[in-house]
Amino acid sequence: MQYLCSQAGRFFAIVLTATLVSSCGAGADETVERPPRPVEWAYPSSTENKLNSRYPGRVVEAQTTNLAFEVAGTITKLEVDRGDEFAQGDRLGRLDAQLYRLGVEQREAAIRQAKVRLDNAEIDFDRKVALQGTGAIAQSVIDAALSVRNTARETVSELVAARDIAAKNQRDAVLIAPFSGRVLTRLAEPGQTVAAGAPVLSVADGSQGLRAEFFLSETDITTIELGQTYPLRLLATGATTRGTVVEIAPDGANSLSFPVALSLSDVVTARAGMSVELVLRTNAGMPDPGLRLPASALISAPNGSAVLRLDDNKAQRVPVEVLATTDDGVILSGVSEGDRIVTRGASLIRDGQIVAPLSPSETRYPE
Repeated sequence: MQYLCSQAGRFFAIVLTATLVSSCGAGADETVERPPRPVEWAYPSSTENKLNSRYPGRVVEAQTTNLAFEVAGTITKLEVDRGDEFAQGDRLGRLDAQLYRLGVEQREAAIRQAKVRLDNAEIDFDRKVALQGTGAIAQSVIDAALSVRNTARETVSELVAARDIAAKNQRDAVLIAPFSGRVLTRLAEPGQTVAAGAPVLSVADGSQGLRAEFFLSETDITTIELGQTYPLRLLATGATTRGTVVEIAPDGANSLSFPVALSLSDVVTARAGMSVELVLRTNAGMPDPGLRLPASALISAPNGSAVLRLDDNKAQRVPVEVLATTDDGVILSGVSEGDRIVTRGASLIRDGQIVAPLSPSETRYPE
C-alpha cells in the first residue's frame, strides 16, 4: 500500500511538472509570435517656411495726389476714368467756360474803348504842350491834360491785367495733366458744380514708381531698418524682385502690427493692386538650418537626444542635435529629408526593434 501511494505521488508530480513545462512553453511561443508594434512616422520637413517670416502685402503707387480745377464751375466732361493712364500735358477734363469766355470778351471790348480814350488824351496833351511855347496856354491846362493822359494809360494797363486774368480763368477751365500717371478714381462727375481747388480726380504720379505695403509683427518690426533690401514675390505671377525699406511707422496700427513700406526696384514686373509677399529671414546667422520634426519624435540618448529612423521595418536610433524649438516642433540636425522618423511612441521602442510602419495615409504629417 505504501508503495502504491509512493508511485501515485511520483506520477502526479511528473504530470504536474509536464503541465507546468507545457504552460511555460506556450507562453514563450506567444511572446515570440506577437505582431510588430505599429508606429507613426514622418519625413523631416524643410525649415525654410518656419525660419522665414512671410507677410502678405499689396503693391501701390509710391505717390498719389488729387487733381482739381483752379476755378469754379460746372464740369462738362471728364476725359479719363478709373485705371486710365495719361501723359503730361493731356487734357483730363473741362468746365463750362462760357462765363469766363464772356469775361474775356467784355474786358477786350473795354480795352479797345480805353485805348481810344488814351489816344485822344495823348493827342490833346501833345497839342497843348506845342502851344506852351507861344504863351497862349497856361501851365495848369497842360498839367490837367497830362493827368488825363496818365489816367488813361493806367486804365488801359488795369484792363489788360484784368483781361489776362480772365483769359487765365478761361484756360483753367480745362484740366491739364501736370505729370504722367494713372487715374485711381473719379471724385466728381460731369454735371456737378465744383469749387476752385475741389478734388476731381485721384491719380498716381507715374514718375515716382511703385511700392509695397505690409503690416509686420512686433517681433519682426525690430529686425528691419530704413534702407535695407528684402526679397519680394508677386503672388499672381511668381516673379521675384527686391524692395528697399523707405518707411517704418513709429507706432503700430494696432497692438499687433506695424505698417512698413518698401520701394520696388523693378516696376516692370509689378503693377499697382497686385498681391505681394515679403520674406524676412529670422534665422540669420544659423549655420545649419536643420530639418523640422514634431517634438514627440525626440527620445533621450546617453549623449543627448536621438530619434528612431526606420530602416525597412527596423527602428534604428540616430543621435541628433536640437538647433531650435518652435511652437509646432523642433529643428534638428543629424537627419535627412528622406528619412522615415518615428513620431509617436518612440520612447516605447527599443533600438533595433522590428516594427510595423503605418502607411502614409494613416500617418499624421507635421504641417
